[in-house]
Amino acid sequence: MTTFDQIKNYKGTNSFVKDIQSKLEKYGKLTDKQVSAVLAQINREIAKTQVRTVNIPLDDEAVLVGRNVGQALKEAYGLEFNPMVLDITKVTAISPKAIKFVAKMTSKKGNICMCCGRTLTDEFSMITKMGKTCAGHMKVEYIKNLSEVERFRNDYLKRIEEIGNFEFWVPKKQIQNWYGIGDLLLQMI
Repeated sequence: MTTFDQIKNYKGTNSFVKDIQSKLEKYGKLTDKQVSAVLAQINREIAKTQVRTVNIPLDDEAVLVGRNVGQALKEAYGLEFNPMVLDITKVTAISPKAIKFVAKMTSKKGNICMCCGRTLTDEFSMITKMGKTCAGHMKVEYIKNLSEVERFRNDYLKRIEEIGNFEFWVPKKQIQNWYGIGDLLLQMI
């Protein structure tokens, strides 16, 4: 099927595509810019219909998402921070360009902040796996000495449960790093 046939045979309801379709019928030609824009829109509509609902439970999977996703979660869930490092509990849907996750704040320990994903630099942040600023955003009192580490950890885990699960779409191109078996899943789809 040629490009023009694809535009002529469009049966959807998108007003932009319908407008270009009428111009093609009226004038018999289109500019390269019009063709590329309308084909991109048609392909987006086709991709939306290719969403597969799945239920893939994941244990011990963590994902570092981009700032845009973190900002969207902040706004959607009324948080005071952008959650960036998340523990994935399951994948609920897959499309050609995005994955729908159910996740919660991470409880994993690593060399980056469990909240914002920044590299940890001072002694207390390396021990708690979170910086003082993020602890404030999480409403968890930061430690003043090493004897408070256990209390901090318990307060943080309690706060994770209070916040609960997030359900959200992540564009595949915005997943900066997905640790574990999820990385294989991402490559396969």
